[in-house]
Amino acid sequence: MGNIRHRMMGTKELKQLAMDIIDNKVFGTWNLKNPETEFSMVFMISFFFKEEQIDQFKKDEIIHFYEYYDKAGPRSVNGMPCFFSCKIINKENWRQVVRYVEKYERTKNKFLDEKTKTIMENNQLKLF
Repeated sequence: MGNIRHRMMGTKELKQLAMDIIDNKVFGTWNLKNPETEFSMVFMISFFFKEEQIDQFKKDEIIHFYEYYDKAGPRSVNGMPCFFSCKIINKENWRQVVRYVEKYERTKNKFLDEKTKTIMENNQLKLF
C-alpha cells in the first residue's frame, strides 16, 4: 500500500480540480453528509492509514480527501462510491479551489444562460 503524501498543487492542477468538481467527475469528503461515519465506507484505503500518516495529515492541514469517479470500485455503499485510492488537499490549496469553483460555475452558468437566451430570442428552438 503506497503512502499518501501531500504536495502543493499548481494553479493548473487546482483549476482542473475545480472544473472536475463542477462537472461532477470527482467525489470528495465535501460530499459526505456524515463524514464521521461515512468516510471509511467511501475511502476504504483509510483502514490502512498508519498513525504516523494521520499525524502528518494533521500537520499538513489536510482538510479533504477525494478521488475521481472513474477510480471507484464496482460496488457502492448507501448510494456512494467506494474507493481504494484517494487524493488529498490541504487547507491552502482548498481555499484556492473554492475560488476557482465559484469562478468556473459563474462562467459556465453565464455561458449557458446566454446561449439559451440566444436560441430562444432567435426562435431557433424547434420542437419535433
